[in-house]
Amino acid sequence: MQQSAVQSGSPQVSTLPSGVSQKISQTPELMQIAKLGRSGGVAVRGLNREQRLSPQQQAEVRQARDTYAKLRADTPADDITPELYLYSVLQDHLLYTDMKGVVDEMSKRQPGNADVAVLMDYVKAKTEQK
Repeated sequence: MQQSAVQSGSPQVSTLPSGVSQKISQTPELMQIAKLGRSGGVAVRGLNREQRLSPQQQAEVRQARDTYAKLRADTPADDITPELYLYSVLQDHLLYTDMKGVVDEMSKRQPGNADVAVLMDYVKAKTEQK
């Protein structure tokens, strides 16, 4: 049986804004979408071009960006959880161009992360299809 243990200092517990944990929990699905999308043979979600957002969707994306900024301010520099949250919201709305900046930021924070590389390849493929 394994347990987690605090290596130094005291543990930090924070409450995430509503909906953040749900979006972050979609990370395995996002990885699957990215892996399937890279192969080129499978249309995973909707059209390959970006959609026009309704005012409600635009508000959701604005709120996600605000939440991202708050999460980023409270998260260690090498933690990509805030970026995964924003990426998830942008993926829901097929905003591939916006996703490019998010994956670039993830790559800066965790340069050797293979999962981030998969997401980068996926976004690159989606933004080059236009």
